[in-house]
This record gives sequence, C-alpha cells and structure tokens, in this order.
Amino acid sequence: MESIEFELEDFKDRKFWDKIFKDLHTDLPSNFESSFESFDIDSNVLELYKTRLLDEGYVQVPKLPWEDWFLHIREAIELLKRLNIPLPFIFVCCEPWFLLAKLHKILEQLFEGEYCLLPDFWVWHVDPKKKDAGWGVHRDRGPVSLFQNGKPKSLTVWIPLTDATTENGCMYVLPANHDINYLDGTIKKETIDLQNIVALPAGAGSPIIWNQAIMHWGARSMPRGKAPRISVAFEVQLAKVDPFNQPLIDPLSIPDFETRLKLVCKQILQYKHMYPLTANVESFAKRILL
Repeated sequence: MESIEFELEDFKDRKFWDKIFKDLHTDLPSNFESSFESFDIDSNVLELYKTRLLDEGYVQVPKLPWEDWFLHIREAIELLKRLNIPLPFIFVCCEPWFLLAKLHKILEQLFEGEYCLLPDFWVWHVDPKKKDAGWGVHRDRGPVSLFQNGKPKSLTVWIPLTDATTENGCMYVLPANHDINYLDGTIKKETIDLQNIVALPAGAGSPIIWNQAIMHWGARSMPRGKAPRISVAFEVQLAKVDPFNQPLIDPLSIPDFETRLKLVCKQILQYKHMYPLTANVESFAKRILL
C-alpha cells in the first residue's frame, strides 16, 4: 500500500485531498448539475412514511440505486481511518454532500415544505475486530423538535455505506408509540420494556430517517462481524422554524471548499466529547474557525 505523508497544514490545501482521494472531487465536475437527479417516492409510500413517522418516529427506506461515487465515498472513509485522520474530513469533498441531495424530494415531501441542512453531520467506522460501538442511547434533540401535533420540525437522515447488521453494530430504536417518556424527553433505561426495542439492520445504501425525539443508539459490534459498519448521518430542519444550529445550509447546494473545511472543523469540535481530539488537531480546527 502506498504510504502517504502529510502535515496538518496540508488539510487547508484542496490539492492534498485531490491527491489522496483519486475518485472524489473538491470541485464539482462540469457536467454534474445537468446530470444530477434526486430520488423520488411513490405517493402511497409517502403517506405510509408520514404515518410511521408520527406513530413510530422512524422509517426505513429500501436500498436505492446510487451511482459509483457512493462506493468511492466508502473507500475514502476507509483511507481516512487508516491514516488516523478524523473521519468527518471526508466532507471536504463534494460527493458526500450528494448523499443528502439525492434524498431531497423524499425529505421535502416528508416535511411538506422547504427544509435546510443543519451544520450537524457525522461519519462512523464501527469495527467488529475492535468491538467498537456506535453512539450510546440518546435522543438527538428531544420533544423540542416536534410540533404539538407530533409532526417533526427536524429529522436525522442516517445512511449506511456498508451493510449494517446485528453483528457489526446496526441501529436500534425504541419506537415512539412504545416510549412512555417520548414527550418529556427523559431517558430512563429502567422503564424500557426490552421487548419493545427494535433492531434496524440495513443494507448498504438503505437510509433510515427518524425524528429527533426518538430514543435510539448504535449497538456494540461483535468480533464475528465480517466487516465494519461505515455510515454517515445528516440533520435537517424545516426552514420556517427557528434554527436549531447555525449556519443553515441549502440542501441542494454544495458549500465552497473553505466553508466545507470550516464545517468539518465545527463538527469535530462539537463532538469531541464523543471522539476526543489530539491537541494539535483541536488547535488546527480552532484556528480554521477563527
């Protein structure tokens, strides 16, 4: 395997990323916008999804026909892992932003209105050989993310780039209609009936969308798991409600390189309690945001 030497300052140079990610781009391909098309959704399926979001708090979308760049993103994340570079740096490239843009029509119809991308996204590489786990039991925002009628003000979009199985740490949820603390937002593990927990194995390219009040978590992987669970997640909110975080981003636009780099640095700093940073990486991220 080719060895790659780099310094943190190289992260500011798009040529560095173009060099190591040979199949991804820090500039949009010239023919991209004319050829890009979001996935659509059947009206009957849409109504089913809306009902499930209200009743259970989540929906599972079947595997979608992604283009080749879908696999290139996964390969690039594996490279970041080998280089010990924080995985959200994949978002300095354009293609990871396409993942959410491809779901634009589905999300717009679920929200029944315009929505924005929040500056909250992440990447996971859960390795069964290391007995890794996803994030523990939590609610993304709690009941503040719901209207009084139960409809969502915000949603999380989780996309597995490899098969997510019960052996490599797939997602688990406590459906809203089985969660006695759903509307007060507390987390009381002792009150959960374990029979109500639902495992959500998902094939690569099969998004799971949940509202931000639902209780969920990534399981611990098992050593017999055959491959890591690699996944990304985005958070989106209705445009008409007050921002949950800033800056809000047009879901169909790709921020310029400098903005993408700042957004990545914002992510690794705001989630450093989950994924501690080395002192030099933390210092670099703070300098970029200044």
